[in-house]
Amino acid sequence: MSAESVRRRPRPASAGARHPFDLWTRANAGEVLPGLISPLAWSSIGEGLNEFFPKSLVEAGFKDAHNVRFATLHQGRLFFNVGALYHYYCELGGAPSSAVLRSFGGPAADQGLPLPDRKIQWGRLLRHLPATLKQSRRLQGAPKRLQKAIPAIDREAQTLAGLDLTALDTAGLYHAAMDAVDRLEPYLENFNDCNSAAFANYGSLAFLLETWLGEPHLANDLVAGLEMTKTAEGSAELWRIARKASARAGLLALVARGAPATLLDDLSADPAGSPFASDLRRFLAVYGHRAADELDIMNPRWVEDPAPIMAVFKSYVLSPPPGDPSSVTERQRQVREAAEARVKRLLRRRIVDRVLPWKWLALRNYIRQAQTFVPLREDPKFHLLKIFVPMRRCYLELGRRFVEMGALDAPQHVFHMYIDEIEDTALGRAPDPGALRETVRQRLADHERWSHLPIPWALGPDEQPLPPPAPEKADGRVLHGLAASSGRATGLARVITDLRQADEMREGEILVAPFTDPGWTPLFPLSAAIVTDLGGLLSHGAVVAREYGVPAVVNTGDATTVIRTGDRITVDGSEGRVYVET
Repeated sequence: MSAESVRRRPRPASAGARHPFDLWTRANAGEVLPGLISPLAWSSIGEGLNEFFPKSLVEAGFKDAHNVRFATLHQGRLFFNVGALYHYYCELGGAPSSAVLRSFGGPAADQGLPLPDRKIQWGRLLRHLPATLKQSRRLQGAPKRLQKAIPAIDREAQTLAGLDLTALDTAGLYHAAMDAVDRLEPYLENFNDCNSAAFANYGSLAFLLETWLGEPHLANDLVAGLEMTKTAEGSAELWRIARKASARAGLLALVARGAPATLLDDLSADPAGSPFASDLRRFLAVYGHRAADELDIMNPRWVEDPAPIMAVFKSYVLSPPPGDPSSVTERQRQVREAAEARVKRLLRRRIVDRVLPWKWLALRNYIRQAQTFVPLREDPKFHLLKIFVPMRRCYLELGRRFVEMGALDAPQHVFHMYIDEIEDTALGRAPDPGALRETVRQRLADHERWSHLPIPWALGPDEQPLPPPAPEKADGRVLHGLAASSGRATGLARVITDLRQADEMREGEILVAPFTDPGWTPLFPLSAAIVTDLGGLLSHGAVVAREYGVPAVVNTGDATTVIRTGDRITVDGSEGRVYVET
């Protein structure tokens, strides 16, 4: 590909089209990308979200939605436009707000957002029904298209990993990375389609369960006990390695005194630990492309920096989870089947529902669709992230060459460039390398400053922070969130804000965290329950907690500041409450 033929890659803008209905929150966004997002990640993820969301709205029949933005940045943090969801699907589309907002990140009343509860509006809903059905039919094929595309990701990752980067000139290196990205676009479209279908079907299922049976929490049990995700599979494999290590005489002391950053090398150097080091390296070969805050390519993968996952391994050895984590699948299958039986039983209370079982037929459809699409919120990302390891290698090599040009101070600073700047520099179009170096220095300073600032709870249409809601008069020792995984557990809290603290976790404690993404999942088998500041009913923490059968309450807002390590707390994952004992 020549420099002249390359497609110009725009930088997604936080400014642009603004609308009176815009309302930006960290709900859901705070788990997708919890940290300060790098300019390079924003270039791809921000652009992708702001292309897909309006396209999906237009397909659903909202013809004026082509210039609506779904994602924006404020002080380096990602925010999603919940106001646009509410405006189009509830105000214009007639959908009940509880169904839309619950699956996205929580009922508006619980969030304190200025989004009044809206009941179903049949006239508006029926007007959009043809477009909705057409869109739904297309989405039905997304899972098959997605699975068919997985081998392509493996091929792209292997091809990119096999390149001799030193043999490529800078332009060729840039094209190699971007060509791989371009070939993955169909996979990303299918992944987004599966996400859309998961939100729609789960939200509709919970709404009907609440409207007809008064038990919306049954939706969580109805999507439990499905096939184990790749994320949970990795946790089970790590547990098996740790179980063998904990039974080896003399190894406990080595693990106990070892620091997570050096533990893998310590095991390799010890005759008793060497076999387990080999097992862990094989684990990293399969699962090492994961990381906390893993959708930002700036962040090193486990295979590059194993310290976070070695901290979890250390906890497993010193305080092993009871039973094989993979064994819970059968137990959760029974939970799912019991929930289906309860739905049928409740629907048979009236003779008319026994004679004309249309409610059961409707619910059964949404149950089956939710069971198909909700798991696809997890595994496709596992495969997609395989390409991040060789992609990071390409970018760091570009960064090294940009240092030689005088455009950067360090190779890793390439992640603080936007993709159009990388393109111009790689193709020799950057007029002043020194000016770019100063720009990147300023961005690094901004990120450092933003990391110490409080994160706004919401942004208004002008994208400025809204004043926080008045504190509730209720007892501050009762936290309210979303009931994400049913069950009730009491235990001692373990507040962890950085996965590098994972070696402090002990079996039976209740994990209290700002968020949980796949990098945090290995802590779930140790946990009696999960509590998070952020998250929705289809966020990673909620999906995997249900898979493990661990009670979970997400989107509490401030659990990590209210609760302290050692507090005795009770988590009610069916009611969405956390009780902190005084």
